[in-house]
Amino acid sequence: MIHDMERNLLFIASGEGEVFILNTLPSTPDLIVTVTTDKKACIRGLTRSINTMEFWPQKNVNMRGSITSNYLMASDVNGYITIFDIGYPGKEYGTKRIGNTEGKPK
Repeated sequence: MIHDMERNLLFIASGEGEVFILNTLPSTPDLIVTVTTDKKACIRGLTRSINTMEFWPQKNVNMRGSITSNYLMASDVNGYITIFDIGYPGKEYGTKRIGNTEGKPK
């Protein structure tokens, strides 16, 4: 479980491979969206506002300026990492799984 105070969001991963994104502004959190992984996920980290030009400049050569993206990364104990694009603040309902990798166990 991760709470993002800046966006007022709560990210919760179930043991069944689902990630729930909830709005924490109401007194009772409201479910925004549920996204599914193909593996059981335990969220290890949340990254926001990554300047992708910094990491992949050759892929962004034709694009003006730098690109800012918002990602949620979930991993399980077997080293499987899933990456979600959570979109800009207020657009979390469009969250989608964009990639995954196999890592090392534990």
